[in-house]
Amino acid sequence: LEEANKVLAPSAAFLEEALARGSETSWVYTKLAAVHAVREERDKAYERLERAVETGGVDYRKLQRLPVFAEMRAEQRFKECVAEMRSRVDEMRAKVEEQEAA
Repeated sequence: LEEANKVLAPSAAFLEEALARGSETSWVYTKLAAVHAVREERDKAYERLERAVETGGVDYRKLQRLPVFAEMRAEQRFKECVAEMRSRVDEMRAKVEEQEAA
C-alpha cells in the first residue's frame, strides 16, 4: 500500500488540482475514485464515484471491469452508482432509437 501511494501521489495531486481549478468532468472523479479505492479509502472512493455519476458519468462497463473496484462491486453503493449510469445510458439509447424511427 505504501508503494502504491508513492506511485499514485502525482496522479492524485494532478486530479485534485483539476478539481480545484473548477473541472467538473466525470472522468476526473472516476479516476480519483480509483485512486482512493487502491488506497483502501472506501468512503472517499464512494464520494468521488457518486460525484462522477452526478456529473454525467456513463461508463458503467468500465467500472464493472476495472480491477481497482473489484472489492467494491458487491457493495450496494457501488451497485447503485452502476445502476444510475446504466439507466442514463438506457435513456440515451431510447432517445436515439426514437429519433431514428421518426
